Amino acid sequence: MVKKAITVFILSLFFLFPSLAKAEGKIAGESATLNLYGQCKISQQDPYLLKNFVLSEFFKKHASPLAEKAVAFIFSCQKYRIDCYLLPSIASVESSYGKRYIKAYNNPFGWGGGYYKFESLEQAIEVVTKKMRLNYIDKGATNLQLIGKRYSADVNWWKKTNSVKNRLEKMERKYDLLLSYILVE
Repeated sequence: MVKKAITVFILSLFFLFPSLAKAEGKIAGESATLNLYGQCKISQQDPYLLKNFVLSEFFKKHASPLAEKAVAFIFSCQKYRIDCYLLPSIASVESSYGKRYIKAYNNPFGWGGGYYKFESLEQAIEVVTKKMRLNYIDKGATNLQLIGKRYSADVNWWKKTNSVKNRLEKMERKYDLLLSYILVE
């Protein structure tokens, strides 16, 4: 009953807003895809495309300038093999979703007390992701609580960051569920 109601709701959205999404046919051996907002094709077999979409939408929801940097976050998380939602969560806590930081420093992560200067936001994402891998994760800080002990003097930092990370993961599950309802074989 619930599945049918959700399916009817989703289909009605697409009927009312046909430009919202276009499910593309599945050919034997190919991945089913969904073209959301004409922005990108999302495949159930390519989780990074879904994560990119989730980050972009999450930051747009918060009127964040980081929405345009979702691809940089995804590229860096793949390159350094870290959770794709770690750095966006840190930026959300440290700079109110990338809205409050010294713009000339391009540092929405509060790196170096917020006074470490980067040439661009992309460079900041790349460097902080690399440093997070080398100086935190590879040295045993494998969860937010352990990272927080070294990253911030605020004892609740890890809880705030984890809350944002959980919201991103929940949003990803929601879109993944949407894909599974639309892309039925």
